[in-house]
Amino acid sequence: MKHNPHHLTATTGCRLTKPTNGFLKILIVQFLVLMCCISFSETIEAQTVAPPLDSYVSNTSGTVTVFVALPDSTTSTEIEVAIGSENNSGDLFSHTYAFDQATGLPSGLSYSREGTHLYLGAGAITLTDAYNVKIRLKDSGGNWSAYYDYIAN
Repeated sequence: MKHNPHHLTATTGCRLTKPTNGFLKILIVQFLVLMCCISFSETIEAQTVAPPLDSYVSNTSGTVTVFVALPDSTTSTEIEVAIGSENNSGDLFSHTYAFDQATGLPSGLSYSREGTHLYLGAGAITLTDAYNVKIRLKDSGGNWSAYYDYIAN
C-alpha cells in the first residue's frame, strides 16, 4: 500500500481522512460564530428586568389603589400601570409613576412605598365588571420588564 499523507490509518486498519485546511477554516469560523451567539445571548439575559412579583387592585368607595410587589427596591426607576376594559387596553386608567416620587403627581393620583411594596393611587375611576391590569417596571438603563398582567373583577 502506498503512503498517502492525506490519509491516516488507525491501529484497527480503518482509514481516516485527514482534514484539509479549507475544512479547518470552516470549522473555526463556525466555532467563532457559535461563541459570539452564546456571548450575545448572555448579554441579553443580563439586561433583563424582573417583572413585578404580585399585584392587586382595591376599590374603596370609588377610589382605586393598585398594590405592586417589586422584586427589589433598588433597580426600578419607573412603574407603568394600565387598567383597561379589554386586554392590551389602558382605556380606564394609564399612568407611569416615577419611582419614589410622591409629589408633583396629577390630581387624584398618589404614591407610597413600604420596602418593596408600592401603593399607587389611581384616583376615582369607574371599573367595569371585569378589567385587565398590566404593570411593568423600567430600570436605570431604560429597559422595560415583561408585563405582569391579570384580569380582575
